[in-house]
Amino acid sequence: MWISGNAVGWPLGAAGWLLAVPLLLWAVTRTPWRRLAGGPGLHLLLGGAVALMVLWRVRAGLPAGPELHFLGLTAATLVLGPAPAVLAGALAALGLLLAGAAAAAPLGLNLLAGVALPVAVTQGLLRLARRRLRRQFFVYVMVNCFLAAGLAAATAVLAASALVALGGGGAVRLLPDYLALLPLLMLPEGLLNGMVVALLAAFRPEWVASFDPRRDLGGEA
Repeated sequence: MWISGNAVGWPLGAAGWLLAVPLLLWAVTRTPWRRLAGGPGLHLLLGGAVALMVLWRVRAGLPAGPELHFLGLTAATLVLGPAPAVLAGALAALGLLLAGAAAAAPLGLNLLAGVALPVAVTQGLLRLARRRLRRQFFVYVMVNCFLAAGLAAATAVLAASALVALGGGGAVRLLPDYLALLPLLMLPEGLLNGMVVALLAAFRPEWVASFDPRRDLGGEA
């Protein structure tokens, strides 16, 4: 979800930047550069950033509230890993900023609520599923792709709405409208990410960092 430039004041925007800096440092230092450079990972990272930038360019929303768009971050997290996914999201946000399609003031907040939080939801659900559920391809696609993408989108919308409300915007009175829109957003978000990851896992499993064909196709616990 995207917070527009006039939705929050400069104090909250500056706080977002202060919190986003350590997030970016974490993403850069935790990204496995050697592994990425030794295979298609670096191309996937850059291609993922371009795909996210194009995906985020198409937005819609209600006045005084955050703008809605497809995230695609669940697929990025499962394919690249959490740190590279955050980095790809940051590169996409920077591309939108340079293209004049995003404002600089709330960029830190957008990285936190619209990038880091969905990545964390996806990675958290992946770890939970690994511990609690049997490792099967159906579970991987339905839980780690479809369900995780829907939950990530819902979490991002609520977080962005809370930040806009905290910054003095009108998101509080619009919250019922956004809650009504959540199912319409969660379903296609889940379908989009689920199809992308399922196709890659089926035809290019070596590209998907979170997928192990020997375990996720073998039904091991």
